[in-house]
Amino acid sequence: MQEPSNRDESNYYADQLPKKTVGAEAVNNFYSHYKRLDKIVDQNSFKDIRDSIYTSFLKCEEDLALFPSKIGLIKERGDKRHILIE
Repeated sequence: MQEPSNRDESNYYADQLPKKTVGAEAVNNFYSHYKRLDKIVDQNSFKDIRDSIYTSFLKCEEDLALFPSKIGLIKERGDKRHILIE
């Protein structure tokens, strides 16, 4: 989850804030989002919040019994419009 950068953002739930897909911070946020996925899914259903890209992606991986992986969508470098396959 992205850490709130100011006091206004601290009142938001995890999936209400925009998610980054490029940069070291995006990778760290993706994996910390995974650690709290159950809580975030519960919050979303209780507060009727739309799933973020992180939540949607991680829920699909969980449904398919896969390990969490950013698979080129969340990356440390590059253009956010391109998928990085390594």
